[in-house]
Amino acid sequence: MQALRRRIPFAVEDESGDDPRVLDEQEQDELIHQLRTRAHRTNTHYIFAAYLLLSLSTIAHLINAFTRSAPALLTFLSFVAHLNLFLYIFPSRIRSGRNEIHLPSPLPFGFTYSLSAVAPTLSLFIGHSWKTVVWWCITPAMVYTIQAVKMSVYEINESISTLERLKYRSPGA
Repeated sequence: MQALRRRIPFAVEDESGDDPRVLDEQEQDELIHQLRTRAHRTNTHYIFAAYLLLSLSTIAHLINAFTRSAPALLTFLSFVAHLNLFLYIFPSRIRSGRNEIHLPSPLPFGFTYSLSAVAPTLSLFIGHSWKTVVWWCITPAMVYTIQAVKMSVYEINESISTLERLKYRSPGA
């Protein structure tokens, strides 16, 4: 009779990797809750760091636009790319009291990469110094950074969802 009721629940390996420990349903829920809490905290840190970097880059481009004789088209394209990147970071809806503000959807990353690559490419072909070309490469670097953060957040959330689907459920056992 004991052999018939034996079940094989969700198993977690210890850090040493020697003996997998079997978790019951409550322990599974607690573990997934702890992982979800850590993931939320990590995602918040990633998004905050991306927001901070993007804000610093935008401020630097604003200072550059007003202090140097930067080409207006290149500066405008850089600001459009930065604005699009802010749309990736902010939630699509912002609540303010009873009002909800729906932000537009950001342009795809492929288009944003193309948009941000115009300034360094033109600067290179015009024959500006290497420092100016590197300056205009900040925007494509920011696009890459935001995309990496978004992918990291997505992968963390997806791994938690996958783990939740693997959870062992046995009502009444």
